[in-house]
Amino acid sequence: MSVLNTILRHHAARKGCLLVGQTYFYDEPRNFTKLVDGIFICRGFYSSFQAPQGGLSLNFGVHNTKIIQPGPVIDFLIANQNVRDYYQIDWNKAKRKLKNLKIKVATPNEEYKITGLSEKSCKEQMFLLNRQGNDALGVKPQFMIILLSIGVVLNYSADFPCINVGKSNKRTYFPLEICSLLSLQRYTKALSIHQRSSMVEKSRLRPQEMVKILTDTFASNNYISDPIMHSCGLSINNHFTQVEGRVLSTPRLRFRDGKDIIPQNGTWSCKNKFFEPARIKHWL
Repeated sequence: MSVLNTILRHHAARKGCLLVGQTYFYDEPRNFTKLVDGIFICRGFYSSFQAPQGGLSLNFGVHNTKIIQPGPVIDFLIANQNVRDYYQIDWNKAKRKLKNLKIKVATPNEEYKITGLSEKSCKEQMFLLNRQGNDALGVKPQFMIILLSIGVVLNYSADFPCINVGKSNKRTYFPLEICSLLSLQRYTKALSIHQRSSMVEKSRLRPQEMVKILTDTFASNNYISDPIMHSCGLSINNHFTQVEGRVLSTPRLRFRDGKDIIPQNGTWSCKNKFFEPARIKHWL
């Protein structure tokens, strides 16, 4: 069974999914729902093989997790601190929140992990012109040109700290506005009671919606074309398992007058149907 579940994980990994145990998450905006303070709900799918009495089956269902809002770093900070614009950002809070998050830099097109923020603003920060020499070049505020000969023009981040992606002995800075947070970065901190309630409410699915999502996702996974499954002689039926069931009869309720009440549509009225309460004047 463990081998079969490993095949499922490998199938999801080949598609670039975020893997959490037997659950996988696609990097698709349609699966993202805004929660609060720069935190998104990401819909994923749990899949594992089980061996019930009827034989080998695929347990396939919907699962949700929390992720950091992908996209420009400045947009995440505004949403996370719930401020109107970037001039109201608390950079001490931003430094703690951004640490260890992964970003993608527009120029050059590479990925890094954030280690901190610069102490100086972007226009005051000096960049080495030649790492072998002592020459340095800073961003001139009147031109707002950074990154030496690359020629990226800054629009607003010259007065803000730079993002540090280097080590303490070899710091590497990038201006804030050319950095974007990578998608599918899990948010692992605990939510408040209100946030948990909001997550449950926003991730709720009706039975018809659940069936459609699972059917469409299972079809898009295209397990039948997986070479490893094919080599193992493994095939999965693309229909839900059919089971026999019955609807239980509505329970009867009996109140003080001895009459039976049959609830209608799951509701009933208790008005004037209880025994009369008595007041206790003396208690020994």
